[in-house]
Amino acid sequence: MKFKVGDKVKVRSWEDMRDEFGTDEDGDIIIKEEKVYFLKEMLDFCGTTQIISAVHDKSYFFKNDNGWNFTEEMFEPVIKKSPKKKNFVLDEVERAYLSNIVGPKSIYNEVDCVVKDRHNIYKDQCYIYILFKNQEEYMEFPRFPRTSQMYKGMKEGIPYTLRQLGIKRN
Repeated sequence: MKFKVGDKVKVRSWEDMRDEFGTDEDGDIIIKEEKVYFLKEMLDFCGTTQIISAVHDKSYFFKNDNGWNFTEEMFEPVIKKSPKKKNFVLDEVERAYLSNIVGPKSIYNEVDCVVKDRHNIYKDQCYIYILFKNQEEYMEFPRFPRTSQMYKGMKEGIPYTLRQLGIKRN
């Protein structure tokens, strides 16, 4: 048996099965020479994703299958979505560094955003700064070459929230 109880399966389209297996004189699809049919009455299942609730001999059953039995030829693979990988703007070292600075509750709650910017005088240099919510205070960090790998995930001139940067309160 290809599938087991608990597996997700997608029932193939009527057209797909008809094209592969053909129909009998009543218009039902003959899946196997052993007289396994996909009847017109089962059409509502086509294209749906189901969870197998029982397996008997070469037949599969769903929770709400109205008594119909299905065979593996009636299914197409269900593409499993891989869990989304979090794409942080900062790498682990950058995140840890900034977390140590702005992580304490007293500072974290006052941060408006973090910005990477090009230095006005030294055009080949960048720096990051933290702008606080009162919009009057900021914290500027040392410059670094624009060509370096430092803060490469941040785009220049874009304000990032601490959440966007993956920085959590300590």
